[in-house]
Amino acid sequence: MKVDINGKNFEVEKDIKDYVVKKLNKLARKLPKNAKQAAHAIVTLKHAPTNKAERFEADVLLRLPPKEELVAKEATVNMFAAVDIVETKLESQLEKYRTRFSENRTKQKTAMRRMRKLADRDFWGKQN
Repeated sequence: MKVDINGKNFEVEKDIKDYVVKKLNKLARKLPKNAKQAAHAIVTLKHAPTNKAERFEADVLLRLPPKEELVAKEATVNMFAAVDIVETKLESQLEKYRTRFSENRTKQKTAMRRMRKLADRDFWGKQN
């Protein structure tokens, strides 16, 4: 999985970068085989100070084949907590993606089984 990390009003240091990559690689294990190589994550980390408190935002756009995009955003007081929450959101979205992907695969397998049964019959409908 390819990971791009950008910072807006925020200096992306090595520790936060390593943490984000670790969390996204954990998600990559849950991807189907063909999606692992083509997956691309764009991470934007923002610092938005307000009058009352500090706010850190984490936005993740995960692009998966075929033309599927998963988006998760979160804003909290701590950047590491925002990354954790975004990971949880993406995890639930990935479960939905996997069920759709696996349903398509089972439909294809069922159709192929039916075609093989039809092909095994001879011209007059008798079994070989």
